[in-house]
Amino acid sequence: MNPNQLYVELSFSCKHLANKDIMSKSDPQVLVYQSIGAPDNFQLIGASEKIKNNLNPTFKTTVKVDYHFEALQPLQFVVVDVDGPSKTSYKDLSKHDIIGTTIVPLSEIVSAPGRRVERNLNTPAGSFSGMIDIKAEFFQRSGQKIQFQLGCKHLDKKDLFGKSDPYFKIFRKNEDNVSWTEIYQSKVIMNTLDPVYEANKFSMDVFCGGNPDRPIKFEFFDWDKHSAHDLIGIFETTLRQLNEGNHATMEIPIINAKKISKSGYKNSGVCYFKSFSIKTGYPYTILDFIAGGIEIGLMVAIDCTASNGSLHDIGKNLNEYEQSILGIGRVLEPYDTDRMIPVYGYGGSVNGVTSHCFPFDVIGGKEEAAGIDDVQRVYRENMSKISLSAPTLMEQVLKKAVAAAEAGKVSPIPKYTILLIITDGDICDMTETKAQVVKGSHLPLSIVIVGVGSASFYSMNELDGDTNPLKGAVRDIVQFVPFAEVSKSGNIAKETLKEIPKQFTRYFKKNNIAPPPPRAYIAPPAQPIIPPQ
Repeated sequence: MNPNQLYVELSFSCKHLANKDIMSKSDPQVLVYQSIGAPDNFQLIGASEKIKNNLNPTFKTTVKVDYHFEALQPLQFVVVDVDGPSKTSYKDLSKHDIIGTTIVPLSEIVSAPGRRVERNLNTPAGSFSGMIDIKAEFFQRSGQKIQFQLGCKHLDKKDLFGKSDPYFKIFRKNEDNVSWTEIYQSKVIMNTLDPVYEANKFSMDVFCGGNPDRPIKFEFFDWDKHSAHDLIGIFETTLRQLNEGNHATMEIPIINAKKISKSGYKNSGVCYFKSFSIKTGYPYTILDFIAGGIEIGLMVAIDCTASNGSLHDIGKNLNEYEQSILGIGRVLEPYDTDRMIPVYGYGGSVNGVTSHCFPFDVIGGKEEAAGIDDVQRVYRENMSKISLSAPTLMEQVLKKAVAAAEAGKVSPIPKYTILLIITDGDICDMTETKAQVVKGSHLPLSIVIVGVGSASFYSMNELDGDTNPLKGAVRDIVQFVPFAEVSKSGNIAKETLKEIPKQFTRYFKKNNIAPPPPRAYIAPPAQPIIPPQ
């Protein structure tokens, strides 16, 4: 469990639903499925409540979805008419009257004005059966971080031939003031009554919903390999109480309610804090900026040097360049407001002249493609018009990206540029390339490099400053991945883009930039309603 995982809560309403009942109206429910692995492998992640006799329902129950910037996250919304017990297994949908379905990537929802989209529902046969309104919400963040390390003394002995194998869970009380949400589970420490656990760090929003007076519960258990884990005891507190206590002397009794009535019972051990602190941090995530309308613009650069050889062969199957373009581009495209993507080649010869940064569309002469599928079209139609040449120089391509990032920095609404470079090997202008990367580290820019073929990519690994940051760079902006490794998972974008949210946020944090206010929802133009079939 990652206590700091970003997530959104989806809420729903429907209108003009097809009526599936003869003697009354439909009893609709929304089921939400997420694509897991294969495109057609959908698994249930949540459901609304059922509303009886209503063709225009507004549902109260929300569905929580973990948000991953580096994934497309297709969601299928299935509206069913529930007769009897609800069937939520994807394979069991045929047992319901399906009113209609639609598929929407989560990225499209969170990047839409107002974080809200409206989509038509269609029957399995493809006919119109109503409309669904989907809205995403996420918690406003305080920016405060809670760090602590706790230990225990004199825990109850639960094992017959040893001591105890204790671990603990932390729960946050929900707003209904009745139920609890688990936010953390520690590792088990074997055979001890006096464990000291590893240090923990939480956002205040995850720990207590941003409310220092919200109850927090710690539950301590004895781990058992072959049977149910035994409860040692519990204590409840609040963040305010923990923060105001004297941590040098504070010991909190751990109580087992079943033992309170026993004569002489005091507690089942005590908990103490070796360290405790609350620090104020940057309160925004990439979702806040996306909600405010900041555009994330993609730029593509394609290596056209002679060492590529057959890597640029165009055939019925997608080559490694095409797979990289489509796999990464389809994830980033929803965040690009105008969907216009500059596409450049480098190291190739056009009309007998070698260039180290030229518009790839040598036939049409356009620098931009209209969406990621158009990028692929430009690549396939123009590759045969470009002669592979040498040497491999990357400086000029990086200058294009740096210029775009400089323009995005001063735009009324900042624009963040992601440069995708696809290359088959190392470069000959490392000093000049490093200088551009260092310059770009001060700007709203990230660089992702995909290495195709079987070269060593020594210089690409050097540019990726995970272990040895480039001298003069104020933040790491380069992520390099070899295609041969990341393609094994079937998800090129996951590894390639996983560092983008951190790089993105660090730029705005370093420059003390807050996101624009969330954009207002823009209702789609009114359309005549087609009667359900």
